[in-house]
Amino acid sequence: YLGGAKISSFLYSMDIDNNKIYANQFYLRKQTKTKQSFDTIIEYDMMGRVLNHFLDQRELLKIYKPLFLLSGKVKIINDKLIYSIASYPKFWVFSKSGKLLQKKELVLKWWKKVVYDERLYNRYKREIGDRALGKVLYSGTTIYSFDRYNGKLVVHIVRTPYDDPQHGFIMLDDNLRVLEDWTQIKGYQYSGAGKNYIYFSKTIRNIDNKNLKEVKVLKCEIK
Repeated sequence: YLGGAKISSFLYSMDIDNNKIYANQFYLRKQTKTKQSFDTIIEYDMMGRVLNHFLDQRELLKIYKPLFLLSGKVKIINDKLIYSIASYPKFWVFSKSGKLLQKKELVLKWWKKVVYDERLYNRYKREIGDRALGKVLYSGTTIYSFDRYNGKLVVHIVRTPYDDPQHGFIMLDDNLRVLEDWTQIKGYQYSGAGKNYIYFSKTIRNIDNKNLKEVKVLKCEIK
């Protein structure tokens, strides 16, 4: 169990390193009669007790006003914590104690930004209810997850996820330089990365009577 009364119930992303848990949530840092201030990265011990919290939500709201667009991803790599908003290619690098080391916005010509139109969202909500949130969140390019590969950061990206999902990745080095731009294998979906390999997969056939799928997996290396 992570947290207590000051912490949002939503856990957007987390990573574990050296018996510490780093989570993307919202921690109520300060409250007055007129406003509240939140931090968006929380450090826990393995018992779920809060040890530290950092990254003021107000910095993120400069990019996207609606709070629900601020869900993000965290990953510890090379002894640093890397964070990014799911809907925007801007990255923050922190020490594990919460000191900001670097921040960088990537210039990716193919990136389609999520555009939040409140009137359109309300129309969707009347038409399709709670699914409207997904239609807004996934109207553009989205960071789906982070993986480690040979000491590099592999960013799983989904393009046009609501209408025609295309799963691929980009790869960044320790200084957030792009080593591999948008990479996709036609007909396959990016399915994750490990220490030595990157994986793609596709469904070959559905076995309906057993509710199973036959999946083909490609195990790849970057040369």
